[in-house]
Amino acid sequence: MQRKIVAIVTIIIVLIAVIAFIFFVITERPPYQLESFAKNYKLNTKDQVFCLENATGTIAEYNQDKSVIPASISKLYTFDFALTKLGKDFRYTTNLYVDGDTLYINGGGDPHFVVENLNSIFKKIGTNFNHLIFSKDFYMDWQQNNASVTKELGYALNHYGIKSSVQYSENAYSGPGIHYQYQSAPLSILIKQINDYSTNISANTLFLRAGGSYEFEKYMKETYGADIHFGTGSGLADNYTTCELTIRVIKNLEKSGLEIQHLMSIPRVDPGPLEKTLLSMATTSGIVAKSGYLDYHRNYAGIMYTTSGPIYFAVFGTYRNLEEDLKTKKFVEDFVGSLLSKYVQVPFVYSPQNDREVPRNNLLFKVQS
Repeated sequence: MQRKIVAIVTIIIVLIAVIAFIFFVITERPPYQLESFAKNYKLNTKDQVFCLENATGTIAEYNQDKSVIPASISKLYTFDFALTKLGKDFRYTTNLYVDGDTLYINGGGDPHFVVENLNSIFKKIGTNFNHLIFSKDFYMDWQQNNASVTKELGYALNHYGIKSSVQYSENAYSGPGIHYQYQSAPLSILIKQINDYSTNISANTLFLRAGGSYEFEKYMKETYGADIHFGTGSGLADNYTTCELTIRVIKNLEKSGLEIQHLMSIPRVDPGPLEKTLLSMATTSGIVAKSGYLDYHRNYAGIMYTTSGPIYFAVFGTYRNLEEDLKTKKFVEDFVGSLLSKYVQVPFVYSPQNDREVPRNNLLFKVQS
């Protein structure tokens, strides 16, 4: 009798252990983790999307084919598009002419043109002018509106002690004078700066320079077989994609020939929006990522390099009440942390890019007539 009781108890213990193990395995699977996280944050699970892949394919996913609004993760698509259409060595070119006491600036659509660039130009060409006339497509200190550019130029001239009028011309100058060309840093360097600070004006300008919506959608169809619409390069409005396609774009960026840590941001290492993210993780030194934010949307996507190879991830968090914004941000970051915590990272050998290094990659030269 006693042996039977022991046998029955043993069987019960084994069954409990098996059930507990099965429950543990199931609840630890990412889709169930997402549902658990979403419920803990009181978010609608049906609105949330994620996908997790390694080099060979999908590890786990939840609604990965559902249409999502990428917000600033759109910039990764813009970089992929621009690198293919324009090339990593592409530079914006601004033409300058000095004729008598007038400096003419023909805009080249360079959204990265700032006051430090103007200073380096003055050191080369001098400041012996009383009038400055700029044409359309000239940006200054992240401003594009002609009135704003006029003010910024006025502030800059005053700062450097230059007494000159500032005037806008609808037409580019094509007359006589000493001709100079000013070229931005190459696209391979500009992309990192755009990514770190998620600069919308730069992404939108780059998107248009590469061909705009029509060429972009054609490129996505030819390259990925995808029918998606992007209205902007920054993601501020009118962009739609899927989680699965986002991972494919990230993988393509990885194959661009440029080191991925010099294209995408390293959380908690690089400056900008990602500087204070993924705080629940012990380290982020092997991760590159991009975040995205619009009203009702909080997103996070990237790659973690591990001892088992690269792990690609994307999480698209959606909420229905603006009061849930910060809660959704925390949900997305905590969930990303939980997805990646089981892997051992391989850190990058990397130092953050100093913004002052960017202008040093610009070029200014006299054009022989």
